[in-house]
Amino acid sequence: ETMIAYDLKSTSNVTIQLLNMNGQAIQTFSFGEQSTGSYELYWDGRDKLGKNLASGVYVCRLSAIPNTGESPFIANRKMTLIR
Repeated sequence: ETMIAYDLKSTSNVTIQLLNMNGQAIQTFSFGEQSTGSYELYWDGRDKLGKNLASGVYVCRLSAIPNTGESPFIANRKMTLIR
């Protein structure tokens, strides 16, 4: 399990996807509109069907689309899951 922390500089529609190394989405969290500020997401190491994932490297993709017309922000970070 892990805590994924992120900060928003402006009100944005936020989605966090967890991907395997083949680029397949294994879990998606859609938060809709979130205000400026700091947030945390708890992930328990399970896929979208609730099954425990194997140890390995996964990618966390944060997409934040501001409501102000600014360019979208997309960040990818690798995570290692150890069971």
